[in-house]
Amino acid sequence: MTLSHGSPAIVITGLQFFADAANTGSSATTWVERGPYAYSGTWTVAPTYSPLWVTTTTNYVQFGVLPQFDFGTSDFSINFWINPTQWVNGTNNSVGVIGKKTSDATNGWQIYHNTIINTTKMVVRLTLSNDFPSVTNVLVGGWQMWTLTRSGTTFSWWYNSVLDSSTTASYNLADNTAGMNICYAQTWGGTYPGSISVVQIYNYALAAGQISQNFNAHRGRFGI
Repeated sequence: MTLSHGSPAIVITGLQFFADAANTGSSATTWVERGPYAYSGTWTVAPTYSPLWVTTTTNYVQFGVLPQFDFGTSDFSINFWINPTQWVNGTNNSVGVIGKKTSDATNGWQIYHNTIINTTKMVVRLTLSNDFPSVTNVLVGGWQMWTLTRSGTTFSWWYNSVLDSSTTASYNLADNTAGMNICYAQTWGGTYPGSISVVQIYNYALAAGQISQNFNAHRGRFGI
């Protein structure tokens, strides 16, 4: 099976989840990811489809409670391509991109936009209310690839395959009652406005060369 629309192909070692809007197995209200489990997500409202991405406003996709993404203390990587139309939404709730976290009273993880502090950054909430923001600003109105990795106790943000920032922390990132959502933050109810194309999750920390490989595999569809 071909897992890219460019050259080289994406990294497939340890790939656990691969939601690609170019996947022809998707329909108006479902998004079938192309990883080894072929999970089917359900959109709350059908998004606007293009050949290579989907555009959302107040809708989001729910993939249900997926235990392998209760990372606990294990290593992982989350890689995604987005093009936000703004970095706040109409309700001014913090905007979710990808996450598996019920509330600030639970463990888990949530990649999101914080509308109060670090408002121009990509942020991940790690267990309870511990935030790790990027240094680079999120680009509004343009495609970009973000990658979050965990290797031991080191969390790192990467922007367009370049290391952005790192921090050290020991967190248990398991919230086994939470569903995994794309374009939504269950904690605050904020939905992501813009386009999203690819989401990949791995069960280890990708190396710099592997992140570059993923970037090069898909950059052509966005003219980068």
